[in-house]
Amino acid sequence: MIGAIACCGAVAATGTGYAGIARAAVIVIPYGAAGQQPDPSATVSEPSAHTTATSPEPRQLVVPDVLAVIQTGIPAADLPKIRKLGGVRAVLPVSGGAIKINGKPVNVIGVNPGQFRSWTSPATAGQQARWQALSRGQFVTTAAAQKSLGLAKGHAYPAVAARSAALKFGGSAALSVPGVDVVVDNAVAARLGLVANLGVLINAPADNPTSLVQQVRQIT
Repeated sequence: MIGAIACCGAVAATGTGYAGIARAAVIVIPYGAAGQQPDPSATVSEPSAHTTATSPEPRQLVVPDVLAVIQTGIPAADLPKIRKLGGVRAVLPVSGGAIKINGKPVNVIGVNPGQFRSWTSPATAGQQARWQALSRGQFVTTAAAQKSLGLAKGHAYPAVAARSAALKFGGSAALSVPGVDVVVDNAVAARLGLVANLGVLINAPADNPTSLVQQVRQIT
């Protein structure tokens, strides 16, 4: 389960999913881990589709409360069901997998940079250079991952997954999702052979996390 990955860091470089996930795994992201607090008066359906990696900082940020992950990918038919759960205000599907970068195992997610930007902290959302790097096919890591992988910005490193590629490092930032070391854009994720819809970020600030986890598990 991803909780074990986040705590222990033990992953396999399969390129096909997070290691050890045989069924739906759900973790609750600690309140405030994303570095921003929700506006209880705001109404959120989905992050703006008009936000791009080169746009100014999003006006509205979304706090990720839960990350649901399944080894083979969340069926497309389940995403609308999750969106309709009581208390859920926004969801964001992500691709992902356990791969190796510069010879070391990491957990990576593939995102639409313009959409994922709204799910990060104000500081990260405001780092225009990082979002531009993602949109150019570079990868971004947490500060801890940059240090452990021995990365230097602007240099290219081997990424070994279902398919391998040399990827340029675009810098580090707080990614707001426990257990995730690296972010790439969807095009790079597809090139590496990562699992589409491996997980879904869920924003449900008014819901009881335990109840939400149970509901998501019943769907997936």
